Amino acid sequence: MTIGDGPATVTGSPLTEEYISLQQWLLQQFNDATGKAMGLIADGKSEEGAAVMEEMHKTLADHCKEVYLNHLEDPVGNQAMTFLIDDAIPDEEFIDLYQMGGDLIKNDASLGGYYESLILSGTTIIQLQADGTFTEKEGTLDDFIGQGKYILVEFWASWCSPCKKETPFVVKAYNDYKDKGLIVLGIPVRDKIDGTKKAMADLGIYYPQILDPKQVLFNRFDFHSIPHLYLLDPDGRIVKQGMRCEQIGEAVKEALGK
Repeated sequence: MTIGDGPATVTGSPLTEEYISLQQWLLQQFNDATGKAMGLIADGKSEEGAAVMEEMHKTLADHCKEVYLNHLEDPVGNQAMTFLIDDAIPDEEFIDLYQMGGDLIKNDASLGGYYESLILSGTTIIQLQADGTFTEKEGTLDDFIGQGKYILVEFWASWCSPCKKETPFVVKAYNDYKDKGLIVLGIPVRDKIDGTKKAMADLGIYYPQILDPKQVLFNRFDFHSIPHLYLLDPDGRIVKQGMRCEQIGEAVKEALGK
């Protein structure tokens, strides 16, 4: 706190001020570009509007890279690196930048999960066995869709507290209906593999988990936050989504008629 002739002003540490400054700068750049692009689109200049947004994303990515390289071990760098998730920069460049980071970066579940997704060789299915071991095989959601059974798909993550509260209801649905024609699949979102496996063991998740290296499945479905569930019919069509807690078992029971 600084006290002078005028009113007192509370200020944070230099690092806190840099963190806030970065957030404000990112927001201002986004708002300015969005306003300009929308104006161009309204004038029938869609291509010019798209170019403005593309240039804005490049500007933000370049700035965040510069900030990150000066803050490899603190929250400012962590914030800058978070912006670079989701194809803001080439995969190889993200991998190189992540590997430069300190413990704070390496311990961030979202950054670590995205990094691991990039270095995986392909889409993988892991499953916890009764003896506590894990099996692993190549596969994806399309291996299950349209095979004549209802499928409950759970997007979740071990770092997500609401997911951990809701997953027991998914586990119950699995245990109640796995022998009655239901397939349950989990799709961890930006999760570290070790975190996924620990949560599976802790919560008794014995249904398969589909690791999605390039976020293909994540982008294929239209939702904005996790946990999020979809119930697919035997032909692969979505019959219900967004069920919570007790609604999960009720939706499955209604669909199977049992």
